[in-house]
Amino acid sequence: MLGSSVVTTIKDSVPAAAQGFLWKIPASTPIGKDYRIRITPREAQYADVAVTSPQSVEIIDFTTGVARDEQPSPVSIMPQPANDALTLVNVGSGIRTVQLFSPTGELLSEESGSGTRRTINVQHLAPGTYIVRVQDYLGRVFTHQAVILR
Repeated sequence: MLGSSVVTTIKDSVPAAAQGFLWKIPASTPIGKDYRIRITPREAQYADVAVTSPQSVEIIDFTTGVARDEQPSPVSIMPQPANDALTLVNVGSGIRTVQLFSPTGELLSEESGSGTRRTINVQHLAPGTYIVRVQDYLGRVFTHQAVILR
């Protein structure tokens, strides 16, 4: 929002490891100061619960969000969605470490090991979308979402 005008609607966000979300702001949004964020629930029954940030935000630049040398992830996570366990596979460059983050960005577990396959027990987790970070033996880090159901 700029003043009381809605400038753009952001529907996509990426959970960040630092307990927050990175928003995908359209490049058509004008660069400038004094923007405010309004959070509006998507569910109709909560439509009257909207919150506008008291602080302002400045948009100073846009990036593509993809590094020039970034390649598609060689890591597979299955099943999606999962109930009891997640299996991670990286046949090419292996799995050095795995970190599991909550939907709010809190680090829930971290484990190191060797090999190309890892199974993580998720029976104790509440339903939701979690973030899995995998570091391979080449030092590359790949981030995936994992959906847990009950």
